[in-house]
Amino acid sequence: MLAGAESPGVPAPVGLGIAPDYFPSPESQGGWRKLEDAAEIRRVAGADPDKLAALRQWLLDSDKRDFAAVVIRRGYIVLEVERGNSARTDSRRVASVSKAICSTVLAIASEQSQQGGLPKKMKFDDHAFQFIPWAQPLSDPRKARITVKQLLNHTSGICPERPAPPMTAHGNIFSATAATRAPGNSRSIPARRAATPRTRWPTQRSFAKP
Repeated sequence: MLAGAESPGVPAPVGLGIAPDYFPSPESQGGWRKLEDAAEIRRVAGADPDKLAALRQWLLDSDKRDFAAVVIRRGYIVLEVERGNSARTDSRRVASVSKAICSTVLAIASEQSQQGGLPKKMKFDDHAFQFIPWAQPLSDPRKARITVKQLLNHTSGICPERPAPPMTAHGNIFSATAATRAPGNSRSIPARRAATPRTRWPTQRSFAKP
């Protein structure tokens, strides 16, 4: 999914009665609302149709790989271009897009827990492994100090899924000798930490705000 395609010269819509919050329906019920008329794209979404057309052509011409790209602006699909893949029906590994999904879900869970909607309250500054019972007993005692926020911000000292780690200025960034695995989960949690929380990778972007 791509963001942007906004033109600085396109004003925000005025008096259109657009609700401040919009949640798309499931794809089976129509999915995201969409604008296709150039005038509506400019007036309602505040996007430049010419720039969107140029982006579409660039995506098609850049290489020959299959892809699916969607631009959403102010709650409307303003560009949807595909080759071989479907933005609506394909289901596959989303890689780092999962960071935004995970942090959003945890933010909702934290809010609901503070309101008494969950058995246990959770804040981003809480120690994370109290919420991961299958990881007990901890294979590395330093894990007890890791917070939920540090997991989301990549400052926990854990560098997973690198059995052949690269070398950095700090030396080997991964020191796992075994793994802690959740029941039925093929992905593992490194058994040993590569660093104490917040002592390495201090400039990682934050994907979750407390």
